[in-house]
Amino acid sequence: MKKIRRIGKIVLIMIGWVVLFANALVFNNPTGWSLFLFFSGFLLLMLLSFLPSLKKVQFKTEKVQYTQVGQDFNLVVEVLASGFWQALFQVSIKELPTEAYQFFFYHGQPVTLTFPVHPLVRGRFEKPPIFLRGGDLFGLFEKEQRKFLPCTLYVLPKEDLLGRSLGQQLRQQFSHQIFGEPLPQVRSYRKYQPGDNRRQVDWKVSARQRTLTIREQETGQAVKPIFIFWGKQQKEFEIILSRYYAMQKELTGIQQYVIAQQVNLVTEEGVFAEITGFETPPPLPEWRNQDLVIFYGEADEILQQAVTNLRKYNRVSGYSLLTISSNNQPSRERW
Repeated sequence: MKKIRRIGKIVLIMIGWVVLFANALVFNNPTGWSLFLFFSGFLLLMLLSFLPSLKKVQFKTEKVQYTQVGQDFNLVVEVLASGFWQALFQVSIKELPTEAYQFFFYHGQPVTLTFPVHPLVRGRFEKPPIFLRGGDLFGLFEKEQRKFLPCTLYVLPKEDLLGRSLGQQLRQQFSHQIFGEPLPQVRSYRKYQPGDNRRQVDWKVSARQRTLTIREQETGQAVKPIFIFWGKQQKEFEIILSRYYAMQKELTGIQQYVIAQQVNLVTEEGVFAEITGFETPPPLPEWRNQDLVIFYGEADEILQQAVTNLRKYNRVSGYSLLTISSNNQPSRERW
């Protein structure tokens, strides 16, 4: 429809040009020729304003930017173009519910534009598209081009209030409870002798060797807990991820891993924008003599099996992110 209207305008303009030329030719007076030359110059100016290429337009913005789901965010973009001129110039991001920025007689000067963003979906967005339109003042000649902003936008999970409360409570517990105490380490194995403490009997090793075997332990160095987000795909995945994300922001100096479709050591928060839950857990790191704290949604057989394997060489405990409330102290489950 828009294209048909544009063609209609061009046809009317051409009819007007032919009428003015015929009038000047027939009556051959200064007024007629003046009108014809003025109108021809006007058309030539409109045509010249259409010629500069939109490829000359460049954009500058921060290369990496972060925001959160549901949080208002301003995407700041600097526009500039050398050797460029347009009678009517528009810049827009069609994915955003904002009107296009419009400039009259733009000659390439640096302009800073602000696009308000209100993301509703978590993820990493590489080089968001931006749309340019140039032409004359009357829309007779127009051209469009899609370009890409030189940036990466990370949309992180929304900070859940219960997760933030859990982080604050854990921060208090860390200073009073057993986190960071020395873990016993196995030094060697030997046969059971009368008088040995039966609690030191390793029943699995004894079953394999068919004789009672005890493990001799020595006190290890104090270790800090390692946080593990158990990212199994489930209906409440985004909820537990938001709670964990808000929780870990209340703590500092904690080594943490995200178990998703692959194991991610968290070194920067952009990890939380990209992860997707797993159906089958990936191979876990071979942790030994560590204090592992697992944060999960529901404790199913897959998690229980993983915990059983981890407990062979580590101390393991966990928190369900679906059962916490703002009124209760977080319950640390030991396996």
